[in-house]
Amino acid sequence: MASELLSAMTDPGKVLRLGCLFGGPRTEQQSYRGIFGCDANADGPEYVFTAYSQPRGAVEGGGGVDKHVSLGVKVLGRSVVGIPELSTKKWVNGL
Repeated sequence: MASELLSAMTDPGKVLRLGCLFGGPRTEQQSYRGIFGCDANADGPEYVFTAYSQPRGAVEGGGGVDKHVSLGVKVLGRSVVGIPELSTKKWVNGL
């Protein structure tokens, strides 16, 4: 992913965007936790859903590689219990 972000730095059709957690119990601004390569012509705010998987045995010091998958999403609204309803738009490279 680092090479994809490096390419985005020199591609006039891409921009780098910082990401922070959205929603949740806190209302104040969250600190930035990610950087993403996005299309420069995207209108309005973009939302990225990132899934994370920790390798088995990592807690016990077994090593392994953390896995992250990020998808650009559109927020459609919220369910009756307040969970955001998302629609997938595209894959997003990020760290």
